[in-house]
Amino acid sequence: MAIRFDGDGSIFGMSEGGLPDASVTIDDLATTLDLSSKTLTLPSGIGSKILQVKNAVKQGDQSFTASSWTTITDTQVSITPTSATSTFLVMGSYVLGAGGAWRSMGRISRNESSFVGGYQGDAAGSKDRTQMGGVPYTVYNGSQRPCKMYLIDSPATTSTLTYEMQIYCNDGGTIYVNKSGQEADNGNHTRSCSFLTVFEISG
Repeated sequence: MAIRFDGDGSIFGMSEGGLPDASVTIDDLATTLDLSSKTLTLPSGIGSKILQVKNAVKQGDQSFTASSWTTITDTQVSITPTSATSTFLVMGSYVLGAGGAWRSMGRISRNESSFVGGYQGDAAGSKDRTQMGGVPYTVYNGSQRPCKMYLIDSPATTSTLTYEMQIYCNDGGTIYVNKSGQEADNGNHTRSCSFLTVFEISG
């Protein structure tokens, strides 16, 4: 079919792919591209993107004595998934100190009831299972221990989720967040901060 140009500027008879490469530039396109009635298929491996980011920061200190999972205040992040196929990258960082030879464990939980993504150590007799160690016996001389966790969660829901960092004092002693257990009022003893960041990534 011959190419026909109408008086209104319309072009007829051009086959698909008939334009040479680079013949249409960004300046030729409208300000917005309406694909509401079309399906756009991207090449395999392309398409995932960050849909939203939520963050919580704890700057003050807190002490723990409970021998059960207890939430670090101000580290809760509530987020409503855009889609049930989304995955979540959850990044947590907290700093612990101890006032004695006490041990603790840490985890990121969802809705204060589960290990995010099911990440925890294998069962081994009566041993505690955790995601991240906390303060060992050796950290009670005024020092602090940073702990970091990076986890992927696929909750398969559009209901609002709350992620939080939790501490478990399995020795029954006192554990401190963002400070050491034995501190004096001088530059040798620091105050730290902890944070939790949640990224929703499209499926």
